[in-house]
Amino acid sequence: MVSGEFGANEPLNAFSNAVVSSGARVIVFNSPGGNVGTAIQLGRMIRAAGLDTLQVRQLQCASACSLAFLGGVRRVAETGSIGVHRASFDTNSGMSADEAVAQIQAGTAQVMSYMTEMGVDPKLMQVALSYDRSDMRYLSASEMAELRVTNVAVSLPPVDTSLLPPRPNTAPKKSTTSQETQNPAPVVRAKPSREQREAADPGPAPKSKTAARKSRYRTCSGIDGTFEVPASQRCPLSGYAHY
Repeated sequence: MVSGEFGANEPLNAFSNAVVSSGARVIVFNSPGGNVGTAIQLGRMIRAAGLDTLQVRQLQCASACSLAFLGGVRRVAETGSIGVHRASFDTNSGMSADEAVAQIQAGTAQVMSYMTEMGVDPKLMQVALSYDRSDMRYLSASEMAELRVTNVAVSLPPVDTSLLPPRPNTAPKKSTTSQETQNPAPVVRAKPSREQREAADPGPAPKSKTAARKSRYRTCSGIDGTFEVPASQRCPLSGYAHY
């Protein structure tokens, strides 16, 4: 593990000796940054030794440390574990404004050349230049993959699903009620018999013969009792029926 801040003109022999003695193949960082030149030098040493770099969110790798991370042959980083921002210079260095601008321009060119050397998209520099030294831009997984900051996807360990409850069936249930309402079954009606038709509609009551007869005859009172004569005739005054 590389930890601490990168110092200016810091000798890196201790790093080489530690890698040889430990047989390490993967380098992990825990650094807030530091000197850009020293970070670039360490990144080139990592690439020359054929080492890989790994960064997790529990540790810190920001500012110049991100440049050292780029030296890995295979680079793996968790989301939000690599932070970048704009490089700065020491205001107490005694340089004039023109000298400071020239130094920043030279440093930017040096960083972009190093990114290209490591196989990283120089657009990463545009992202870094958008944030002042007092701020920090942590990269997402998709950004790191697109800019080739990482070249190996983070692989998660397999999950044991044997103890998980079965997935509920969320398919909608078939509603027979709604279908029956929309498409009702045809109703078959049997033809009623003659007796059933007559019972349901008996029709006009048959005319009474007596009523029909009374409508054609007139009842008269005579000596021998009542008798009938045609309705067109009057009852005889004699009191006898004449036929």
